[in-house]
Amino acid sequence: MFDQKDQEMKLHVKNMVCPRCIMAVEQLLSEQNIDFSKVDLGLVELPYAAIEDEKISRFRAGLVQLGFDLIDDHKTQLINQVKQLVIKQLRDDSWRSHRMNFSDAITSAIPYSYNYVSQVFSENEGLTLEKFIIAQKIEMAKELLSYGELSLNQIADKLDYSSSAHLSAQFKKVTGISPSEYKKLEKPDRKALDSL
Repeated sequence: MFDQKDQEMKLHVKNMVCPRCIMAVEQLLSEQNIDFSKVDLGLVELPYAAIEDEKISRFRAGLVQLGFDLIDDHKTQLINQVKQLVIKQLRDDSWRSHRMNFSDAITSAIPYSYNYVSQVFSENEGLTLEKFIIAQKIEMAKELLSYGELSLNQIADKLDYSSSAHLSAQFKKVTGISPSEYKKLEKPDRKALDSL
């Protein structure tokens, strides 16, 4: 459940996928009078002085009510860390300026080989890491199409596709319809990022 380093406890939290999730967890910690050092996607750092079993149990119960949960085993923590990294990279414009691909980003942030991470991910999630990344990119494309502010070329560039044709082909393969058909839907089908 936690790693001991520099007198900090690291709690890994499942289903944290956006800045609002971070704010919700920070608010829960404050409401429960639990001191914390840092809250990030999928991670809460607490000073060891703030840790009591009763507080952690109460915190876990509060997380569950919010749709989150603590992760106790190593492989699940690894998978959650990879998912959070992929989501964060897709939503952070600065990573695109570095043109770092997902495999490089994962191996630079996680101390395991990409092959190991990919294997653990596939065995435990029932889909490949590549398919997860594609699903996340398509959900982001749906979101951007719904806003109507960017052209398909701009969306393709934002999601690091080689062309709008490549994005369109992958979009149709995943959703069964083209991006232009998706834009015409009255009630577009969108999925929560943590359900992918």
